[in-house]
Amino acid sequence: MSDLKKFVKCVDIRKDYLVEGNIFIVCKLGLWGVSGKEYVGSPVFIEAFNYFKQYYEDGEYDEFLGMTDRRIEKLKKLMRREV
Repeated sequence: MSDLKKFVKCVDIRKDYLVEGNIFIVCKLGLWGVSGKEYVGSPVFIEAFNYFKQYYEDGEYDEFLGMTDRRIEKLKKLMRREV
């Protein structure tokens, strides 16, 4: 699964009905959320994807995405380097 598909699976994107043209992008696990103007190339999408990538790299989405084996393999690699 591509990073973009994982991102879409892990977030909710909602319109802000109080501020016209704004959207919310919120992590489904409640770890983070961003809001801003909705337009092509909007920094709100880039900011949300950066938050997602940071938490994804830390393994926060592994269980949600059904990827617990990835975390175990990552730990095994780290242990091999330290020996």
